[in-house]
Amino acid sequence: MQRVNRTSQRGFTLIEALITVSIIAILSAIAYPNYSSYITKGRRAEAKAALLEDMQLFERNFSQVNSYYGAGTTALWTGYKTWSGDSPTTGSYQILAVQCGASNGQCVELQASPIKPDSTCGTLVYRSTGEKYNMLTSGVYATTAGCW
Repeated sequence: MQRVNRTSQRGFTLIEALITVSIIAILSAIAYPNYSSYITKGRRAEAKAALLEDMQLFERNFSQVNSYYGAGTTALWTGYKTWSGDSPTTGSYQILAVQCGASNGQCVELQASPIKPDSTCGTLVYRSTGEKYNMLTSGVYATTAGCW
């Protein structure tokens, strides 16, 4: 009786590897834009939370001194957090407080500027009057859907 020695095939053919790489590339091309959008929305949520938290701090100061100015000064109160997130190095937005027009300390506007550009919403704006805006260009207020 003669014995036939068969060798078993190991590994993948070039065609199989190319098909696998092509499928992964197609799935990545579909998933990456959704992932980027998800990350941007998460950063915006972080900025909104920081704006609301800072506005609460400003309202506490207002209830004590009847102004958004610091006690005994004619400058806006500075006891608020100037970043979103847990620390200045990990935050996605920088927070700035400005006076609304010539309100003499009776209106404050908080602006959250993104560290990484956000072409949809730009800078988020929250006023002590409850108004919510976004600025794609400096000084031009808008109410873009999905930003607030």
